[in-house]
Amino acid sequence: MPEYFTIEKSVYGGYGLAFSKNHAFFVRNTLPGEVISLKPYVKKEHISFCTVDKIFTPSANRIKPQCESYPECGGCSYLETDYENEIHLKLSIIEDSLIRIAKCNDYPSIDIASAERFNYRSIANIQLSNGTPGFFGHKSSNLVQFPATGCLLLQKELAKSANNLHSNIDGSLKMACDFENKIIRSDSQCTVTEQCGGFIFKHHINSFFQANRLLREKMLNIVINLFNSLDTELAIDAGCGCGFFTIPVSKKAKHITGYDIDKESIKFARLNSKLNSSSNINFVRGDFDSIANLGESTVIADPPRAGLSKKFVSRIISGNTPAIIYISCNPSTWARDTGILLSHHYCFKKIVFIDMFPGTHHIEIISLLVKV
Repeated sequence: MPEYFTIEKSVYGGYGLAFSKNHAFFVRNTLPGEVISLKPYVKKEHISFCTVDKIFTPSANRIKPQCESYPECGGCSYLETDYENEIHLKLSIIEDSLIRIAKCNDYPSIDIASAERFNYRSIANIQLSNGTPGFFGHKSSNLVQFPATGCLLLQKELAKSANNLHSNIDGSLKMACDFENKIIRSDSQCTVTEQCGGFIFKHHINSFFQANRLLREKMLNIVINLFNSLDTELAIDAGCGCGFFTIPVSKKAKHITGYDIDKESIKFARLNSKLNSSSNINFVRGDFDSIANLGESTVIADPPRAGLSKKFVSRIISGNTPAIIYISCNPSTWARDTGILLSHHYCFKKIVFIDMFPGTHHIEIISLLVKV
C-alpha cells in the first residue's frame, strides 16, 4: 500500500510541501490540496526532496502543461496550473516569508505587476550536446531537447534561432535578442544593445541584465518612482550591473555611485553613462562589502540570490541611511534581510511583486524601506 501525502502549501523553489512524522517533503510539480504518493531523490535527516509517484486527488487548478518537455526540463515550474494561479501561489510564498522569516505581520498590501506568461525572455543560456540544443533537466546535467515548437519562455525570434542552432560547441552558449530583434551569440559578438524607458543600455552578453523584455520598463519605472517619492539627493546603487537603475535615477539625484563586482558590467556602465549624457555618476568596481561609507545616501540594492551580506546590513543600520530600495530575486533572503532592518527602526513603505520570471519558480520583489 502506498503512503499518502497531502500537499499543504507551495514553497519557494517550485515545490509543494507535505509532512509526515516530523519529516518535511518538498515535492516538485504539485499543488496545494493534492493527495499524492512520492519518490524521494534526496533524503536528509528531517527533509526529503521528491518527485510525484502518483496523484490520487488532483487540484481543481491542475491543467495539462503546454510544453511537451515539462516537467523533465529544469527550466520551468508551475506549468501544471494556469498563470492566474501561479501568481496567487507566488504571492502566498512572499506573504509566508514575511510572516515566518521576517516576523512581520503588519505589512502594506503587496502590489502585483505582470505581463505575458510566455515568449518574454530575451536572454538565455542554451545547453548543447552533440549539436542538440536544450536546457538541463532539474538538478541534473542531462540535456532535455527543446520541443519542435521551441521553448515557450523564449522570445519567439530567440526560440526559433535556438532550435535551429548549428554549432560544434558541446556545452553552454549564451544567446540574446536585442532591441532590433538581432540575435547575439557568446561565441561571436558579445555586446548586446537594449533600449528601455528612453535610455540606451549596452552590456556584455555574459553579464547580468534583466531578461524579461516585457517588464523591464515597468521595473525601471517602479524604482524611479520610489526614488522620486523620497526627500533625498544622494544615492548608492549596489549591484548596479551596466547602470540599468543608476543612469535613470541620476536624472533625479544630485549624485549617485554605482558598485558592481563584475569588471565588464562596470566598463559598460561607464560607457552607458556617456551614451545617456549622465555626468553626475561614479561607477566603482567592488562588491557590497567594499562600500565602506553609505553616508546619508538612499541605497538601491539588487543583490544575487544570497541576499545582502551581514556586513552591508550592519552598515545600513549603524549609519544614516534614510531609505533602501531593495530589489530581490529570492523571497527567503529578502525576508531575512528586511526582518533585520525592521527590527532596527526601518519600516516598509511599499512592496511590489513583479513577476519577471513567469513559468518558473523565481520570484522578484521590489520593496522600499525607510528609517523611522
